[in-house]
Amino acid sequence: MQWNFGDGIKASGQKITHVFVDPGMYVVKVSALGKGTNDATAKTIIVV
Repeated sequence: MQWNFGDGIKASGQKITHVFVDPGMYVVKVSALGKGTNDATAKTIIVV
């Protein structure tokens, strides 16, 4: 799984911990890459 926290930080893995340093609104995206065309992406907005 690939994570993009919307604050310039990216990470890989299933269990990730992240701390937002500055208050604001962040679009967090996670992508799961499968075999062939079985990829999935989800995003949510986090307000800190």
